Amino acid sequence: MLSIKGTFRDGIVQLNEYVEGYNGQEVIITFLETEIPPEPSINNADFEALMQLIEDFALERKITELAQQHEDYFYGMPHVEYDA
Repeated sequence: MLSIKGTFRDGIVQLNEYVEGYNGQEVIITFLETEIPPEPSINNADFEALMQLIEDFALERKITELAQQHEDYFYGMPHVEYDA
């Protein structure tokens, strides 16, 4: 028998170290009684503020499709017209 520590998150076990030669081997997982660190909270206000900033940026510059011409805005590349 071999014991390996790992973490169980979202239905997946992630081992703390690589184990060779056990592919396909059946396992029994025993959950240890330890204090579980809290999951990081998602702050929707920050996300909404970011989305508003992006929308304002696009409106100020009259950009209708930010993703299509991202090279123009991020890298200063020449503007290319695409067929819709």
